[in-house]
Amino acid sequence: MKTKVFFAFLLTLALCGCQQSNDLKVLALKGPVKSIKSNVYAALITESGDVTKGEQLRWRFWENQFCTFNTQGNKTLEYWCYSENEVESKYIYSYDENGVRIGMHRYTPEGDLIISSNYKYNRRGNRIEMNRFDNKGNFVCKFYFKYDMNDHIKEQTQFDAKGNFLTRYEYEIDKNGDQKEMKQYNAKNELENRYVFTYTYDSLANWVTRTAYVNGVPTYYMERKIQYYSDNDTSISNEEDTNTAVWQ
Repeated sequence: MKTKVFFAFLLTLALCGCQQSNDLKVLALKGPVKSIKSNVYAALITESGDVTKGEQLRWRFWENQFCTFNTQGNKTLEYWCYSENEVESKYIYSYDENGVRIGMHRYTPEGDLIISSNYKYNRRGNRIEMNRFDNKGNFVCKFYFKYDMNDHIKEQTQFDAKGNFLTRYEYEIDKNGDQKEMKQYNAKNELENRYVFTYTYDSLANWVTRTAYVNGVPTYYMERKIQYYSDNDTSISNEEDTNTAVWQ
């Protein structure tokens, strides 16, 4: 059950944020990002006490992903993968003429619809509500979002189709717009897990590795490879990790 709840959190976080005219702002990405390839591993503590990647976590397929962005900074396509050559599902995103996301559809590798979502926004352009539907169009659950003064998400709550409270997440965001802490509450509104994140960054201040400490224990290690649009509209790769920031 915990895995399913955290799965819902990761999916939802990927779909929410601020300044909806540009998905790069939602994800706190800097520069002309063209694509991101992410892989998640078990955190491995070396003999020297450093944390590095261990075995790739196939079951955390929602973090083994590849997504592309158009030149307006909006996601166009996203794959979730068990491994390099095994896709779990594919996401297609749609936008209106102002670049505001209006729809999301998730498909199996064979092209069958799994789920879809629509959204509501406040006057500042933040998504404040997401409604999810199954492949037959039946309403499944609802998410609500709250934001801080800088339009960073600070709280997410989830309710089932009958309006029953399921879970709540609280977030603390650093100056780069990245998560530095997340608190997960269960259906009884009890604190269940506390996540603290540490990062390394490339030269454009986008993180390329992230370590998740769950209740004080290094648990997950994530790598990102980022491609950028160049001035002549061809992609360049930037995988440097020249700076490190740690929150404990």
